[in-house]
Amino acid sequence: NPQFLPGGIIRNNIAHSNWSNGMTIYKHGWFPREKTLWENPRAYKNRLRGVFFHVTRNLVMDGGFFSDNEDCIRNNFAENVVIRDVTCVGESDNMKKLVKEGRAVERCIKAERGVGQTPYYISGMSFS
Repeated sequence: NPQFLPGGIIRNNIAHSNWSNGMTIYKHGWFPREKTLWENPRAYKNRLRGVFFHVTRNLVMDGGFFSDNEDCIRNNFAENVVIRDVTCVGESDNMKKLVKEGRAVERCIKAERGVGQTPYYISGMSFS
């Protein structure tokens, strides 16, 4: 069953310019028995979220950069998730320029929205 496959270490994934979420664990969830490390993911210019964890557990996100997404990181019904040393930029100078020129729509509602619904551990997260 792929829901229980170990993830090991996933490094430097990049997701950009997606119609909805940059990176998603959704629908049936992911339940690795041991901690999985997402190291330094980056997601930018996605229509909705940089990352969406849904029905997930045993995940550590260490480092990362998220910019120009409606939400930085969304966590829904996820447990035992740790997020540390992540930077969330609501709207970059590049995105402001594209919006002003009419080449992009404003996506950011608030970078602070990125902290999600389900309690989990956050350390060293910065917003701008």
